[in-house]
Amino acid sequence: DAQREMVHLLCTALDLTSPESSSQCVITTHSPYILSALNNLIYGAKLIEEDASRKDAVREILGETDLVSPKDVRAYHFENGSATRIQDEETGLITADAIDEVSQRLGMEFESLLSVEFAEKAA
Repeated sequence: DAQREMVHLLCTALDLTSPESSSQCVITTHSPYILSALNNLIYGAKLIEEDASRKDAVREILGETDLVSPKDVRAYHFENGSATRIQDEETGLITADAIDEVSQRLGMEFESLLSVEFAEKAA
């Protein structure tokens, strides 16, 4: 919940800045929770942009936090000195593969650590 709230707070803070300031925010993370929370705000904005009658339903789910238009977000994966955009070009959503990859990598690390522990106990 804390990571979700942090994303909501950042989006609200950015929305409160004056349009003339052209404020930007850069977040570096491996957290699937941060990526998913941002994705939910992007999707909520997209749903309302497509059909304003959805606003109440979206607000009931996401609360009164400021939503993020897909055109205002850029998400990249950095590896070996190169950057790859990880957003769907049509929807602007961060791809599920990118979010899942982080979770899988962390899960594999944990499994490796368990292997170390159990190898010691077996010896």
